Parts: sequence; structure tokens; C-alpha cells
Amino acid sequence: MSGWTRAVRSAVPGGMLAGVVTSSAAALGGRQQTGSAVAALNAPSHIVHGEDPARVERPTAGHTLVGLLVNTAATLFWATVFEKALDSIEGRHKPSAIWATAAGTAAAAYVTDYHLVPRKLRPGYERRATGPALLGIYAALALSLGVAASMRRGWVARR
Repeated sequence: MSGWTRAVRSAVPGGMLAGVVTSSAAALGGRQQTGSAVAALNAPSHIVHGEDPARVERPTAGHTLVGLLVNTAATLFWATVFEKALDSIEGRHKPSAIWATAAGTAAAAYVTDYHLVPRKLRPGYERRATGPALLGIYAALALSLGVAASMRRGWVARR
């Protein structure tokens, strides 16, 4: 199995977990800052709609479902980057390597999302979740990746 194939397969559980956890963090941050959890979940759908779906404050298939799918695709991508990066580290099976790589991946995601890609490809969360809430979304990404990798290695108690 090639390195990328292994990375993609390993990334699925962490990427799916990250999709749920980062969406939850966005909803919580959006609710706390602007009073609308749904608007924050709708925000990533601007990539498809080309408008400002963060202004839509009710759940819709075209905005909320698309926003969740866009976010999940992004978290699967970053989980693959995480797994590939982890493969290249000597001592990659140590907890410190996993957590450092998870934090580095989340930092790379933030820099990419808000400083490298065109505005059209940004997540859109910044329209409804700023400052601490935005930090919470990327912290949720790091935590999800680290927990999933740790679980695969049996370092987190399973019930």
C-alpha cells in the first residue's frame, strides 16, 4: 500500500471526528458571539453559493447541509495531511509526536484558510465566529486529530 493510500485510509476516522467536532465548535462559537449557531454552520456553503450564507439564520439543505459537507471535506483533507506528516516523523508513535503534529496541522490549516487561499475558498466562519471562537474551531481540529490517532494506538480508553 502506498504512503498516500495508507494516509487517506488512516485519515477517515480522524477526519470524520474532526468534521463533527469542528462543526460543533463553530456552532457554539457562532451562537455565543452572534446568537445563531446555524448561521455559523451555513457559512462554509459560500464556496458553493457565492453569496453570504452566514446571513441565513435558519437550517436549510442548500446552506446547512452544504456547509457541513464542505467542512467535512476540509477536515478529511487536513486529516490526510496530518497522517502523511506523521508518517514522515521519526518516533511518530510517541504521544508527543502525535500531539505536536496535530497542533502543527491545525496551525497550517488556519494559515492556509485565512492567509494563503483566496477569500472565495476561506471557510467563512470568520463571518459569524471571530477571535476566541475561531481559535476554538482550530483547537477542535487539533484535538480531534490527536484523539483519533491516539485511539488507533490504544492510548485512549475505549468503552
